[in-house]
Amino acid sequence: MKQRTIQKEVSIRGKALHTGKDVMLTLKPAPVDTGIVFCRTDLYGKPKVRPLVDLVLGSEMQRQTTVEQNHIKLHTIEHVNSALNGMGVDNCIVELNE
Repeated sequence: MKQRTIQKEVSIRGKALHTGKDVMLTLKPAPVDTGIVFCRTDLYGKPKVRPLVDLVLGSEMQRQTTVEQNHIKLHTIEHVNSALNGMGVDNCIVELNE
């Protein structure tokens, strides 16, 4: 099966939905079989988290999806994850600084 990634890196800066903190989100092309991988660039070692169903936590706040892997939590990732899925993107690195 043919896999797809994005053509080039793209970034957006804004306010986090629930915290109001400044956040930078960068989407980067990724090699075949990478999958969708979130990377916390603000944390030591830039840990990576794959948004797998088994990692979804009970909602700490209403109306958001939280995943946790190795004590690293990602909140409200369903929006970007759905957008990538809707566009047929199979492989992408999603960098977040918050």
